[in-house]
Amino acid sequence: MCVEVQKGGGYLLKNLNRRYVLMLGALFVMLLLGFSGLFVWDIDVEGNVTVPTHEILAALDECGVKIGSNWTAFNGDMISSGVLYRIPALSYISVTVSGSRAKVQVRERVQVPDMDYDTRFSNIAAAKNAVIKEIRPFRGHPLAAAGDTVAQGQVLVSGKVPGIELWEKPVEYRYVSALAEVVGETEYEFTAFLPLAVNEKQYTGREAKNFALIIGEKRLNFYKNTGIYRSSCDTIYYVWKFEVPGLFSLPLSVVCESRMQYELSTMELNIEEREDELKDELLYRLHQELSDEGELISAEFAVREADDGVYVTLKARCLENIAQKIPMDDYPMEEEEDT
Repeated sequence: MCVEVQKGGGYLLKNLNRRYVLMLGALFVMLLLGFSGLFVWDIDVEGNVTVPTHEILAALDECGVKIGSNWTAFNGDMISSGVLYRIPALSYISVTVSGSRAKVQVRERVQVPDMDYDTRFSNIAAAKNAVIKEIRPFRGHPLAAAGDTVAQGQVLVSGKVPGIELWEKPVEYRYVSALAEVVGETEYEFTAFLPLAVNEKQYTGREAKNFALIIGEKRLNFYKNTGIYRSSCDTIYYVWKFEVPGLFSLPLSVVCESRMQYELSTMELNIEEREDELKDELLYRLHQELSDEGELISAEFAVREADDGVYVTLKARCLENIAQKIPMDDYPMEEEEDT
């Protein structure tokens, strides 16, 4: 007896002719996917830094670009002009649709700095409290010298220069934009606190998983109260979208909310190990405060124990450029800077 095995598309279609429900179901799914591809079910915004994404989405919504909108009716020029009118901080926006997903590319407007007289006539002041070790005035009238103790904000080099003769005509003052390099010795003091004990999470092993279905902008929950309170558990969300990236996307998503219960227990810390970590943290904070060309001269740590924990203090001496340009307020408006 010989058994012949039939394969191929023709054989499959021949058998499907008798399964009308399956064929109608496949046809319905194909039509549904094709019809769904005419609408936007996901919007991605890229390129924004300072402008919030929700603000851009709200402007797009007012211009007709939103979840469930028919992308074949989009007018690029009207969308662009409408969003730019509503958000002046943007200089460019484009919307492209692929597989029911709208990709929004934006570019923010570059802010032009305000130009005022501060860039023409200015003083050099101390950026920090310091003892001046060296001062090199390249332009302007020095008001401080090496060895002076200066306070933050004190003028060190003035842009008001006395005793200048121009075109054989004596003048009392000439106004310039002061320029100088001032090396000063600065002092820093930082303190960090280390408790003797901290609370640590201990998971009880009790876990609850809740599922929900999101259809468009509607959410359908398939759970009730699980008895696990949100204040005593960690929650992790998983989202699965019904989509094939680049081909189609349906307005359906399954959400799984996993909550793991924990209890807090007191744990004593290893003070010696934590002291070294705190010292490194204090040194890192010091380098963050120093200017780019700052140099550390000396650093001393002091440890003090208390009933509630340990205090670690860093005292440091540094060398850095403390020159800071500030606007000059006492110059005549008609005076021009000498070049």
